[in-house]
Amino acid sequence: MAQAAHETGFNTLGVANKFLAGPVHQFFNPLALAAHFLAKFPDTHIITAVLLIPYWNPETPAEEIATLDAMAP
Repeated sequence: MAQAAHETGFNTLGVANKFLAGPVHQFFNPLALAAHFLAKFPDTHIITAVLLIPYWNPETPAEEIATLDAMAP
């Protein structure tokens, strides 16, 4: 889907945080997914549509966001 969006001219991708998706759907860690998108499409802007930080250990998103910020072009 991200590849198709990039090929058709979209320049922004959003990632969301989902819990308890069930056995049919698969959702990835939104910050790891954002890192993947940045690596594959460096000219694309990444937004976090929903990031449920209260459910995380506070150090985890802080470290991941700082890493993404350092890696971003």
